[in-house]
Amino acid sequence: MLEYREKLELEAWACRCDRCGLRIQLGEPGWDGKLSIDWHEGPASPFGNGATVSIDLCQNCARDTLGKWLRIAEPDILPIARSLPASALKGIVQHAGAPAPIDAMSMTAPSPGHNRDQTLLDDYLEELRRVLSAAIALSGNTQTAIDWFHNNGLAVFSGKTAQELMAEGRTTDLLRYIESLQAGFTG
Repeated sequence: MLEYREKLELEAWACRCDRCGLRIQLGEPGWDGKLSIDWHEGPASPFGNGATVSIDLCQNCARDTLGKWLRIAEPDILPIARSLPASALKGIVQHAGAPAPIDAMSMTAPSPGHNRDQTLLDDYLEELRRVLSAAIALSGNTQTAIDWFHNNGLAVFSGKTAQELMAEGRTTDLLRYIESLQAGFTG
């Protein structure tokens, strides 16, 4: 028979950047990108024997203060893209200006005679990976980037969403736009 006991557990739900003072709450944009470091020092430490050292930085301050020393790897978006509901791809996988003959709702595996369609799908997923990687780097949050991709009309592109731009074959334009936002332009 199992025996149970109560367990009280603290959860971090907000963080204030020690550099700029920005306060971020759990679930807000930037929460996943914050940097919190906390460690205990040992003997002969420049901070003092047994001292606890900690710092919390928002993602912008982490980049600004530590950027030249950080090792940044591009996120592996392909598993995320493959885990999206098939309806996310409906109507946007195209070839020769027409919808690809793929059942986008079920994404059934193509038959051996449809290698061209599989190549087109693989190419689209690679472009999607590049766009979502850039959007995640900008927003700091995977879900925010996916929502932006599907739902945010971009004024600079006459209100079209990133998804619509990719469907039109304008991935390069879209990536240049995201790069300009990362460089500090307001779009």
